[in-house]
Amino acid sequence: MRANNLLSPTESVTGLELFYDLVFVFALTRANFVISAQASDYNFVLALLLFVVLWCVWVSYSWLGSTVRLDSRSATATLMVSMAGLFLMALWLPEWVAGGAAALAFVGAYLLARATHLISLVALCRKTPSVAATIPWVVAGVALSTIALAVGAFVGGSLQVALLACVVILECAPYLLRTRNSWPISIKHFVERYELVIMIAIGEGVVSLGVAASRQSISMAITGYCLFAFAIDCLVWIAYFRILAPRVASAMESSPLLRRPVLARDVYSGLHLLLVLGLVLLAAARTVIIQELQHNNGAAWALSGPAAHYAGLAWIFITVGFVLIRLRANLRVPVAGWIAVLLAATEYVTATRLPILVTVAIALAISLLLIGPTRQKP
Repeated sequence: MRANNLLSPTESVTGLELFYDLVFVFALTRANFVISAQASDYNFVLALLLFVVLWCVWVSYSWLGSTVRLDSRSATATLMVSMAGLFLMALWLPEWVAGGAAALAFVGAYLLARATHLISLVALCRKTPSVAATIPWVVAGVALSTIALAVGAFVGGSLQVALLACVVILECAPYLLRTRNSWPISIKHFVERYELVIMIAIGEGVVSLGVAASRQSISMAITGYCLFAFAIDCLVWIAYFRILAPRVASAMESSPLLRRPVLARDVYSGLHLLLVLGLVLLAAARTVIIQELQHNNGAAWALSGPAAHYAGLAWIFITVGFVLIRLRANLRVPVAGWIAVLLAATEYVTATRLPILVTVAIALAISLLLIGPTRQKP
């Protein structure tokens, strides 16, 4: 690998990085499956925190790939090994939630994914001072995280949650150093990576919806719900790609050079997690709702506790994510955005008591509010 092979400002995402993102699609699918299968709030929290760990693994390569070229043979091989680690992490996700010896496979997969990233980071960036300064912190974080995951596989209760929360903190800690130095990322490339992952998350939700529906006897109720859900996905796509994303990208490009890595960290690596989590939870909610539609007739029945919980949290994450991204990028938040947050909170509180048609109507109203300010200036 060649050191200090910095990416030019005009380079786009490569096919290899798209391949890596497609592996992340499997992680989204597994997270959807694991979250929708959890019967307790405790396991639900564990599943969410584990998904954040998967996100951190993906984020690590979004920064590396936006800093240096990954087109050499050795860099390609290392990235593909990391892909295998990410794939195995997603595959063994339920086992870590269940605990026991089988959970160590997840730990090994995590170590494989992170160690290969470290190898690439050292080989490609050791002569870039601002990047090299974070390497010792990344090494320490990966080592401590591996120990915490291994111990957490055999303990339960609040200690297991605390250990997993520590892993998330350790994964995020090196990025906090980027407030003190200029990480030389290609903004165009970096923004494109995160826009693609949002598109992937929306697309995975559509696929999950179709798979969940195809496993049931197709009825008019299921067909109607799928059409409404697809319309909502289309509106969310418009809200992000036609309204939010161009404004945020413009704000990034117009910000001072030394502030761009900090904005990239906060707006994309941090706050875009809320959008992805929301889309994953929305897919999980729809999986449960499709199952309930098979056993309930008419439009008067309300969602069960899990379905309402997932759907309500999903819209809270999505709407709050839209608002916070605008605020952090120094963009004005339209009144419609704040109303969408209030509606999302209302749905979370009332979904188990409202007829399914009202709940779907609220979700449709939220997605319409997100695209409401189309004609307004940022």
